[in-house]
Amino acid sequence: MQLKHFPAAVTRFGVGDALKLLASRRVLQPWLPEWTSQISVDKYPHRFHYRHATTDKYVMADVLLEDQYACLVGMPDVQTIFDIGANIGATSVFLLNAYPKARVIALEPDAGNFAVLRRNLEPYGSRAVPVCGALWHRRERLAIDRGHFRDGGEWSFQVKAAAADDGEVEGVTLADLMRQYNVERVDILKVDIEGAEEQVFESSTSGCLPSVARIAIELHNPACREVFFRSISPFGGRVSQQGEVTLWER
Repeated sequence: MQLKHFPAAVTRFGVGDALKLLASRRVLQPWLPEWTSQISVDKYPHRFHYRHATTDKYVMADVLLEDQYACLVGMPDVQTIFDIGANIGATSVFLLNAYPKARVIALEPDAGNFAVLRRNLEPYGSRAVPVCGALWHRRERLAIDRGHFRDGGEWSFQVKAAAADDGEVEGVTLADLMRQYNVERVDILKVDIEGAEEQVFESSTSGCLPSVARIAIELHNPACREVFFRSISPFGGRVSQQGEVTLWER
């Protein structure tokens, strides 16, 4: 969290927890006790966990302070949400609280992020399902590329096809997820997968789009944007831009 976020953090988290986030810096990491790595969020029933001296605080600022996904609030009849590229669960928790009757399937490939995600979703019980995996255009083992995309932080890991026996995580298709969790309709599909959307929307995902009501996606380069818009074009709908999030609604 940057200093500019501090006033909003005081309102949303309280003075003490806002100071915890402000102090979450690498130089202070050895002196910050474990209890300082969780905060209360205004109007949320459960505390939110994060890791000091990581990009977790920036994810929290984007989602919990700057309301990156506010465009998804107030949608009618939301029952099933897929959070693809869930990181530590800020968006999942935001949507679980925005839609108290909905279930969230949260997919995250990195083991470190996933451990925090699972901790943040645990209090929500059966309404929140953390899944360690990566959305891909086919089922196969994938490697995780750390440190070569954007700033190399924990919010910018990428996946790629792995050599034999070198995969770290299972790549799954949207159809795989829908079958596994008995989902016939996805009311909100949030996608932030650091460029893998080009492969995902190039092929397999298009067949699931008739069952998706709306998509909120970060498109990371022109090729990703071209593939995504080509994929949704047969289905019509409405497209809008909310900061870095492209929102498509049927």
